[in-house]
Amino acid sequence: MKHLPGIGMILGLALAGPNCGLSLCMKSVGSDSTYDVDVEAPYVDGGTYRFVPNGGSYFMSMGSCSSVDGIAAGTTLRFKGVGTMSDQPKACDMVNAQAVSLPMSVMSNGPSSDPYALRQILATDGFMYALEDATVGTCSGTLVFGFFSGGGPGGVYGTPVAGALPPTILYRLFLPKTDGCQPCDDNFVVHLTKV
Repeated sequence: MKHLPGIGMILGLALAGPNCGLSLCMKSVGSDSTYDVDVEAPYVDGGTYRFVPNGGSYFMSMGSCSSVDGIAAGTTLRFKGVGTMSDQPKACDMVNAQAVSLPMSVMSNGPSSDPYALRQILATDGFMYALEDATVGTCSGTLVFGFFSGGGPGGVYGTPVAGALPPTILYRLFLPKTDGCQPCDDNFVVHLTKV
């Protein structure tokens, strides 16, 4: 049998393969884009949209943040993808984003490196997240944003339709570090668009 030079090396490279990481949790949402997030309504049982428990929750939350950070129906936020991180339960890559635009009532101090907040969001079935060091009123801490598919028409970029499942759910959790401030969280129906 004739030996073909280089075949062994090519086969070795093919078996090793490139180090491409895991596939994205939501293939249509990547780390190379900017996203506008129009907040439509709170995502709650008995609300405007068909409710199936989805989104995020935090066991130590003291309840709703009640829009103290300005995030409420009618608010538009903007996030920019900056990388990916492995999503522990599903073994896929969540998009890591940074807030570009938040309400004026939030003083953003840039991305957070809080490992506890990161563990909280990576343990969910979201497809994108952002962690921001922020001050809200007299409370400083980490704002955690998580994006979840709601199963609504049109996929995650679909337009929310009253009475139907939402296309995308935004989870917001505030983990304060200031003494006397309490953690709070909410889920919202949002319209996600790629800018």
